[in-house]
Amino acid sequence: FNEAWLLNPDNPYVYVGFGVLYKKQDQFCDAMQMFDLAANKDLADAGFLADYALIISQCANTANNQSRDSLFAKATSVYQQAEETPNPRVLAYVYQSWAESSLLKNDIEHARLMLDEATALGATIKPELQDAIKLATGAQ
Repeated sequence: FNEAWLLNPDNPYVYVGFGVLYKKQDQFCDAMQMFDLAANKDLADAGFLADYALIISQCANTANNQSRDSLFAKATSVYQQAEETPNPRVLAYVYQSWAESSLLKNDIEHARLMLDEATALGATIKPELQDAIKLATGAQ
């Protein structure tokens, strides 16, 4: 990524790559900063936006109370932009990602709604996400 960045610092995918590396190390706020740079380079693909919003939510989950609310609001705004995609398959991905974000925010009702939307679009829901919602609601 360093070489790619040196060759073409305007390529948004270089910053996505750096962000993914930070995410793998659970450095969500650093990952968010890299995704911010990618978004500022006009990367607006709905799949990327869903990943970006989830990274923002993961950063929010580690932030102080003041930052937490504004970061979750930013994530919601990015999800709203992502859900404008006409592609139902990508939209299902957006909704599943949004469900994960809602769980981090502790908004179980919204998480269930987003999972229902993703399922209606034919998504195969991650078992760990289903289990997390069941656990959060106390369902068996």
